[in-house]
Amino acid sequence: MERGISPDGSRVAVGSHRSSRSTVGYAYLLNGAGQLLWSFETGGSVLDVAITPGGSRVAVGSFDSNVYLLDGGGNLLWSFETDGRVKEVAVTPDGSRVAVGSVDGNVYLLDGEGNLLWSFETEDSVWSVAITPDGSRVAVGSGDHNVYLLNGAGNLLWSFETEYRVHSVAITSNESRVAVASIDGNVYLLDGRGR
Repeated sequence: MERGISPDGSRVAVGSHRSSRSTVGYAYLLNGAGQLLWSFETGGSVLDVAITPGGSRVAVGSFDSNVYLLDGGGNLLWSFETDGRVKEVAVTPDGSRVAVGSVDGNVYLLDGEGNLLWSFETEDSVWSVAITPDGSRVAVGSGDHNVYLLNGAGNLLWSFETEYRVHSVAITSNESRVAVASIDGNVYLLDGRGR
């Protein structure tokens, strides 16, 4: 089960899947007391969810190769199809940018209307994405053993190679640190220059 929680705890987004090959998946939004506010059906298992503060936007990544952006009432605002399962999604607090990591090896940056701003290709599946609150930096963890830092225009600022697949990335709001967890058993803390 995938999950995301608003900073104040008032909203919890959850994605479900029965198996990795399920033909239906669901995203749910709960309030802080655990009451169901809405559910949304996708065409495959939900692999990741991300939520804005207050729950005004929920991004959903699915096995069906789509990312969905929903409003706080569970209404579909838009969907965007990639060429592979959507493993990871991240959204800026204002919902103006959505970063998408796909098993097709690409990270995509979409605007709040679902328009593609850019894509960046890695050598393997994208396992993790993180975005700064202003959307000026996107950190990417790939199965090619690398973490990449891209600017808001999709240009590569730096890359750092680990010994194995990068499973998780996080970035500070001021872009000064990138935390990386690799399947090689190490956690790396890199500065804004990738050192």
